[in-house]
Amino acid sequence: MTPALALSSSLIAALAAPALAEPTPALRDTWAIGFALRPEIAPGGRGIGTHLTLRYRLLDWLDLDLAGRGLLATAWDDTDDDELYVALVAGLAYAPIADVDRYAPRAGLRFIHVHHATTQSWSDTPIANIAGDSDGGVRHRSGLEVALGLQGPRLFDLWDSAGRLDFELSGSMLPSSDYFQYTVALAIGLVLDGVLDTPR
Repeated sequence: MTPALALSSSLIAALAAPALAEPTPALRDTWAIGFALRPEIAPGGRGIGTHLTLRYRLLDWLDLDLAGRGLLATAWDDTDDDELYVALVAGLAYAPIADVDRYAPRAGLRFIHVHHATTQSWSDTPIANIAGDSDGGVRHRSGLEVALGLQGPRLFDLWDSAGRLDFELSGSMLPSSDYFQYTVALAIGLVLDGVLDTPR
């Protein structure tokens, strides 16, 4: 190979290298916030609740999940008063895929604490029910929840975050509650994953 041909080959290779290199993945940032609608069934009734979640990435593959929920449940036989619950949820989730442009499965285990009472009780003593004062008729129960979820790839960018669809199937156990002794729910919502410090 002549020197001129060798030089030409080197230049072509150098120019082609950036185009052939794989793009740098856009990794999710430390914090994410999400909102979902959450149809739920329980032994005592069924309803559609809301779910507000805050996620903190502890490790590349591990999240801390914090959430607040509300649910208005109607009894299966439609004879009892509607039941309203508010809940706080905290736990860990295995989330092995950090690239916001890929589908990302999640699996979590959480602690859940619920305050629930009839809608009439909430109307009469709302502050006492939030505080867990049983004199107002509220029942406070604790248990565990397991969840399997899937986040979709980025749909849009907003406020330096990646907007993604979020789906989650969960089951909880509150052994001391007759109404919510166990529940099954499907959350369908939207999560904003921050990507401020990574290329998009």
